[in-house]
Amino acid sequence: VYYILVQFLLFYFSVRITLTRDQCRILAFPSTLFFVGERLVNHTIANISVIDRDTCEYRCYVDHNCVSVNFYFGENGAEAHNCELNNSTSKEHDKDLVKATNYVYHGTKNACGRAHCNNNAICQSGFTNKGYRCLCSVGFTGAHCEQGETVISVFYL
Repeated sequence: VYYILVQFLLFYFSVRITLTRDQCRILAFPSTLFFVGERLVNHTIANISVIDRDTCEYRCYVDHNCVSVNFYFGENGAEAHNCELNNSTSKEHDKDLVKATNYVYHGTKNACGRAHCNNNAICQSGFTNKGYRCLCSVGFTGAHCEQGETVISVFYL
């Protein structure tokens, strides 16, 4: 009985890992992309109130379109701080990284900076073995949304 239970558990977890592998996100915030007194502008996708910078970075991790954050730490003693989630990084838009008092910018290793998602697809960093995935627009398929779907229209007279 013990042997059967162990085999079942091994099978269950191996199947579960296989089924959810593409849904897992790995997102690194390296210290080389951490800038005090700066902020990335023109790429904000959400503004949220958080208690600390770690929570801000966590919120970026769970928002699949986020690849960097601007954290406003404001006045001393403030209980809540503003967290801006961005859909780009300073590596892709270095001119949009501007001086900003009381802000900290932190970017991720953004695989979408080098990815080639075609046909207005949305690139999401941190997924699959490639480090990104492409969400295809309607009518397109393929790893990079490079294949148009064939549409056959039938008209009856």
